[in-house]
Amino acid sequence: MTNYFLLVYNKKHEFLINKYGNKNQINLGSNYFIISCVLTLSIVFLMIIFPEIFNLKNIN
Repeated sequence: MTNYFLLVYNKKHEFLINKYGNKNQINLGSNYFIISCVLTLSIVFLMIIFPEIFNLKNIN
């Protein structure tokens, strides 16, 4: 229902098609996936190297 009011109501979808119809970004999904994986792995790697920064100190 929300998508209807955002796109279809008052013919807003026609404006978006006219504005962005010819612009295709083929690698957008793969770029998002690669950036997300690199960011997640770098945070995990930093947590292993510097546990003090993330308050992962050993209690004992």
